[in-house]
Amino acid sequence: MVGLQGGVNVELSSYPPIDRMKFVQGSDATPGRAVIECSTEWNNPLPRITDLMSITIQPPPANPRVWVGGWKDLRAINCRRSRFGNIHVVFEDSRWILREYKMEQNFNDRDSCGKILTGSQRSVTQLISEIANACDGRLNIVAGGEVPTWMPPARWANKTCMEAMQELLDYTGCRMVYAPENQSYVVDLANSNQVPQFPHEV
Repeated sequence: MVGLQGGVNVELSSYPPIDRMKFVQGSDATPGRAVIECSTEWNNPLPRITDLMSITIQPPPANPRVWVGGWKDLRAINCRRSRFGNIHVVFEDSRWILREYKMEQNFNDRDSCGKILTGSQRSVTQLISEIANACDGRLNIVAGGEVPTWMPPARWANKTCMEAMQELLDYTGCRMVYAPENQSYVVDLANSNQVPQFPHEV
């Protein structure tokens, strides 16, 4: 932990104690990456998908605030022993789930006059909900800050939820950022809300 004089606790469910961690997440539908160095003092099998990774930061006594963040359903995509003897694991954040499900229909279809057909009309907020519902509720995706009020094309039938979400972000100029404090993905316009930030550099 850089620039921190208090205490920090990092836990990864069903994994050995963590020595080092680096987390990089983007603002699109592509999963972020966590690179973790674990102790080799562990005899149990390492699961590919973990239930929870949590970071608890206890600042110095002068500042009583405690920051807690968590990531559910991280998936290991690479696991090997590092040159320092630790277990080196690379995880994807839970956006990998978007690849596992497909959309079943199109939205905001238009007739020859350019009017949206009755029954297919969806706002940006409703389209976000359609993608979340298609994933069986495994991801908490919400609209936050501001989103466009117009209804973008969404020809998503038989596309993966990741493809649908990326198209929605591209059409609307929105971003999709994970908020570890409440374990949800926030979709909004890039200049409408503050990006969730770690209190210190990890």
